[in-house]
Amino acid sequence: EFYPHLDSLEYLGGKSINQLIRLEKQGTEFALVGTNRPNYTIKLPEINPFTIGQLIFMIEIQTVFMGALFNINPLDQPGVETGKIYVYKKLGRRGY
Repeated sequence: EFYPHLDSLEYLGGKSINQLIRLEKQGTEFALVGTNRPNYTIKLPEINPFTIGQLIFMIEIQTVFMGALFNINPLDQPGVETGKIYVYKKLGRRGY
């Protein structure tokens, strides 16, 4: 049994991590489709540095195109810079 002392987790017994992740993916897809939210599934032929690099590149390109469609600069990070300046001041870094 899966954590027999925790009745609230009994339903997880005998399930693999792969099964749980697959069900979570299906649940997310179900929720998004049910509310007319755009979504997609990416299937990679295999997991290796090359295909992961392709995936990251594709997402970066999508980010730039979506920024153009929404008339925003997706490469600007004003919140990040503000946070860094705040931390530098608090730490006593010269010039801040």
